[in-house]
Amino acid sequence: MLSFNRLMVFVRTDILWVAAGQLIALIMGLVSLKIFTNLFSAEQYAFIALMMSLSAWIWTGVYQPLNQTIFRFYSLATEQNWQSQYFSSIKQYEINLAQLIFALMLMVLFYCLFSGQPKSILLLVVLSTLLGISYGIIHGIVSFFMAQRKRKPVTVIQSGDGSLRLVGGLIAYYVFSQTVYATATGLVIAGMLFLLLILIAFRHQLSVVWRTTKVTENTQQKQEFSRYFKKMYVITLLNASVIHLDKWLLLILLGTDGLGKYAVLYMLAMTITTVIYVFFEMLGFPLIINQKSTIRRRQYQFLLFLAYSLCLSFVIVVTYFWAGDMLYFLTTDYIAAEKDTFLWLLIGCGLLNLGRVLMVQGIVEKCPDKYWPAYAVLLCFFTSWCFMKVGEGEGLVAAQGFVWGTIIFVSIILLLNLRGSIYAQSTR
Repeated sequence: MLSFNRLMVFVRTDILWVAAGQLIALIMGLVSLKIFTNLFSAEQYAFIALMMSLSAWIWTGVYQPLNQTIFRFYSLATEQNWQSQYFSSIKQYEINLAQLIFALMLMVLFYCLFSGQPKSILLLVVLSTLLGISYGIIHGIVSFFMAQRKRKPVTVIQSGDGSLRLVGGLIAYYVFSQTVYATATGLVIAGMLFLLLILIAFRHQLSVVWRTTKVTENTQQKQEFSRYFKKMYVITLLNASVIHLDKWLLLILLGTDGLGKYAVLYMLAMTITTVIYVFFEMLGFPLIINQKSTIRRRQYQFLLFLAYSLCLSFVIVVTYFWAGDMLYFLTTDYIAAEKDTFLWLLIGCGLLNLGRVLMVQGIVEKCPDKYWPAYAVLLCFFTSWCFMKVGEGEGLVAAQGFVWGTIIFVSIILLLNLRGSIYAQSTR
């Protein structure tokens, strides 16, 4: 009976809140795609796709290492009583990362000005930078709450994010100018306002970070925090380049019209599979990381892998039979014609997130950088595939290359995990 009561408490305090947050995030993402694909042509949507890809590269490639480190070290800092070093490190890294991104933005802007780039490129750089920094900080706050297993604030943030950005984009479109540039500007301003609202709404919970004075002593814990942060950079930069910078490569190969269609399909596929991944990540990763028993931890890892695989398989089967109807309902007619490309991208994005599920073993071992060969091979394979096989309007060929690359990606991760398990057993 006690186990059943604990299960019910877990359902009420964890599963329901996580499911609600992911469901609302999924709905808002789908609604946004439906609206924007009906407002803009594929060529116009390419501008929004490039802006979102560059901003996402900033917060996943530059900020995600810190966010993952926040998540990984919170319980250790609490158990071992070195919260002052922990919060001081978070504060300092947040400031340093913002300064780094602004410096890079200024360098790119100066290059664009002196090389005579069109004003749309300048706007793209500024908007991407502002949105990337805003999202980096927002996801850092989410990681902070996730580490404490505070599901309610995470759900509120995830639910309000897409809603406010959609409203901001539509206000800019209908009130100021019915152009893609005004809409993109509205999206970014709404994202920055959302960050401000979060800081105000959760100021008491977050004050522990910003009121912490800088800790000057070079403690072992702070060094460990720094090492893990640097290791995460290897993985997140490669991951961000695979997921987001591919749009800039495909812009050259597919053209703006082809990129616009591919970007809509990719965003839809990635949204669906990422919602599934995040649901299991938020529920499973804290349980696995905090588990003391090696046997129990491996059981949880297997259950997490199995649950995600079953959900992904179900979604793929449903998509196989009703891809055309789904795309027409969720987007518009010029996107619905690309159902084969969507199916391939859904498989590829699902396999990519499956690999991320398997990487929990590296997080437990504090060796997340051990997976860099998998990302490097995927990046090199997909880039080579595109240059050799992809031409203008051949989004399906690019999607097929992405799937074959992710199959290799998951295989390498499995081999690295197997090697890690064998090494751990041999050292006992």
